[in-house]
Amino acid sequence: MVKSWAKFAIGILFLSFGAISPFEVEARRVPDICLRTTAMLSHYSESDRKNVYYLNEKQTEEGRVQFKNGLALNSQGELLNQTSIFVMDSSGSVIILPDSISNQNLRHSSLLRGEAVALAGRITIENGKIKLISNLSGHYIPTPWALKQGLLALGKQGLDISTAEAQFRITEVKIDNFYAEMPVADFLKATAYENISSREIIERVYATTENQKLKESCAVNLAAAYESISAQGEQTMALAVKNKNEAVLNLLGQYAQSELFNVFEKKFSESKYAELKEVLIHLQKLNKSYKENLMTGAD
Repeated sequence: MVKSWAKFAIGILFLSFGAISPFEVEARRVPDICLRTTAMLSHYSESDRKNVYYLNEKQTEEGRVQFKNGLALNSQGELLNQTSIFVMDSSGSVIILPDSISNQNLRHSSLLRGEAVALAGRITIENGKIKLISNLSGHYIPTPWALKQGLLALGKQGLDISTAEAQFRITEVKIDNFYAEMPVADFLKATAYENISSREIIERVYATTENQKLKESCAVNLAAAYESISAQGEQTMALAVKNKNEAVLNLLGQYAQSELFNVFEKKFSESKYAELKEVLIHLQKLNKSYKENLMTGAD
């Protein structure tokens, strides 16, 4: 999904007397050793002590990621191929879940025994390269700023994240576990010089990206974040459905199985775009199944 322009955006020359990229300029602002940390939400402290497995120090070291020549290695020096929960400590060191740990009661707090972290989420690494990194953690609820400082810390350590995707929680959506996904280059550009909300990040990317598929995904997420759909957003979503944008169709399917479906149902049913009226039939079926499952669960 990452286009060549996204890779180019990170490598673009900003100064006439040196190849200094926007990423590198930003990365210089990250302290060498002391990143800002976020404490675990207080109401998890008691439940963690009773229910959550904490790694011992040896297990934490087993999960500590090594960086060499722009690649991520495990503690044995082998290229990593893993999707895992992870945390980043205040020094920028990344800890993932070791393969040897199979305990079911594992949370982000498990990795550093409930200590405060600079970032927590999920990470996908293929052949030593980070493909996806997120701030999706219920125990810590890291902000988009935390994700930004984590990305910059990785770049400062020489890791190549030019082809990675960034995922971040849409905090304005009143339902848990809804997130936006975009190339790291777009995320860093949108958050370049200030601490802004997840909704503002999506707005900036929607307004500036030349990636039409990404713009279409942003339109869906903005509709959920604002609980309303603008005329431009409606047109963008209609085009996405017409072009069978899988990311948009998946997003609509997710929102159809949530309490926010009425936002889309009302607008789509009144829309002048045939594509939205047609997709609404499928979304209504998903919503019906969702409600039936809720009733079954209540029994």
